[in-house]
Amino acid sequence: MNRVLPMTPAPTPAPLRREPTTAPAPRPPVPADERGRLTVSERAASRIATAVLTEVDGIAGPRRRRAAPPRVAATVKGATAGFDVRCAVAYPAPVTRTVERARAHLVSRVGELTGLTVDHVDVVVTALPAEGPGGPS
Repeated sequence: MNRVLPMTPAPTPAPLRREPTTAPAPRPPVPADERGRLTVSERAASRIATAVLTEVDGIAGPRRRRAAPPRVAATVKGATAGFDVRCAVAYPAPVTRTVERARAHLVSRVGELTGLTVDHVDVVVTALPAEGPGGPS
């Protein structure tokens, strides 16, 4: 005897009950002198300084014709950095004024971008490439 039973829907499970959670109380801000430190490596400082120098008019580099990018060696000790720069100055830009502007710009921008205090920037001008026919590029 085979009996056919009517189909009944499966019972739905009862919804899960969760205990209400409370967010942890916010912590007071940590004073600046007790927080972590940011360490800028010498390699990073060199790369930042190289990029900063290409912002200076008269410093020849990859954006300008016939010149290699500036070469920068950085020394970082704590929050202080020093830089040895080898770069070309585009002729006929005044070399002394261009180097002074490059030095001041490097000190300002590296400090702004990294928080490092720049204690010295030594610059050696390696070439005086002529500007292209259309003036500065």
